[in-house]
Amino acid sequence: MKTSRYNVYKKFIIVFGVIISFGLLMMNYNIAAKSKPTKGVDTNGNTWTYNKKTKTLTFKGTKDLEENLMDGHSAEPDWFCWDEEAEHVVIKEGITGLPGGEFFLFSELKTVVLPDSVTYIGDSVFEDCLNLQEVHLSKNLIKIGDNAFAGCEQLKKVKLTEKVSEIGRGAFSGCSNLTEIDIPDSVKEIG
Repeated sequence: MKTSRYNVYKKFIIVFGVIISFGLLMMNYNIAAKSKPTKGVDTNGNTWTYNKKTKTLTFKGTKDLEENLMDGHSAEPDWFCWDEEAEHVVIKEGITGLPGGEFFLFSELKTVVLPDSVTYIGDSVFEDCLNLQEVHLSKNLIKIGDNAFAGCEQLKKVKLTEKVSEIGRGAFSGCSNLTEIDIPDSVKEIG
């Protein structure tokens, strides 16, 4: 009889310990989520804001966005803390380009709006944004870099404008639902 009571108490203590540990883990997660910055300035002087209600990242400025080097040594841009929550990216008129990796692996990203001031999308900018469905590209877009939209499984349609002259290697690879892409006569190079 003592052995079975001992086993019951032992199981109770283990289950109670797991529940307390999980609760502490969730509390730490919530504290970390609340302390994420919702606005900032990138290294090029552009400003960004994140709206938690609409899950929208908005960028304003007059230069290229800060590049995400993805080299394992450099820090990610501050807005990257929203990579698992942001559903929309809006870049306002004035931003000139996306050098590379800015929104790599943004798992919940659904829509992107680029102003006509953006002339290029660098390598891996939207790579593996698995839920990206809609992209409004700049009328003045000239270049799309390597793997720029690679792995965007939900992307169905892309309309390129008459100024695009270069599409990088694997720019749309792994876009398994892509059914329509208009490639204008202006394109001189496809990687």
